[in-house]
Amino acid sequence: MYEFLRGRVVEIRPGEVVLATGTGEGVGWLLQVSSATAAALREGEEALLRVHLAVSENALALYGFASAEERRLFRLLLQVGGVGPALALALLSAFPPGDLAARILEGDHRSLTRVKGVGRKTAERLVLELKDRLGALAVPVPEQVPGSAADPGVEEDLVRVLLDLGFRPSEARAAAAATLASLGPGTDFQELLRSALQTRTP
Repeated sequence: MYEFLRGRVVEIRPGEVVLATGTGEGVGWLLQVSSATAAALREGEEALLRVHLAVSENALALYGFASAEERRLFRLLLQVGGVGPALALALLSAFPPGDLAARILEGDHRSLTRVKGVGRKTAERLVLELKDRLGALAVPVPEQVPGSAADPGVEEDLVRVLLDLGFRPSEARAAAAATLASLGPGTDFQELLRSALQTRTP
């Protein structure tokens, strides 16, 4: 079955990308992606996306991932009762893979239930069914404490994550500075990240 697709990014839309492959780019693939993967891509540039084919009663859908870790976590999420591809992608759009894995390991139900479609019972199932399988994927969650304009810690964490998601250094610092100026350093880190990702233009 499909392992990856390499081609030129033709179009980036909310939640999906079109990737042109083949000789003369005669085939265009529509892939569902997380916001993190979308942010790592640029229209007109070549990209390699690892893929997952989801088969349902009425449709076939391809999901694309910028990293092997993101796809691995996506597939683990699908093994949890009540979690389908759309909800798994929503979780990966809300949190980077390592961050999401850490929150599940820590039993952070509060953060998980902030994702649309994740109720208390689903959050509990995520923790119960995945807590013993995510150790290699988890990374420490940035400490979320009230900051100030003079405190560089939050901004540096935000810049680091944006760089990991494919931002150029100048883009990452500009996006982090603009986001912190708009929302304030005491804002929840994931809210800051989502806002910063939206500043990137194609």
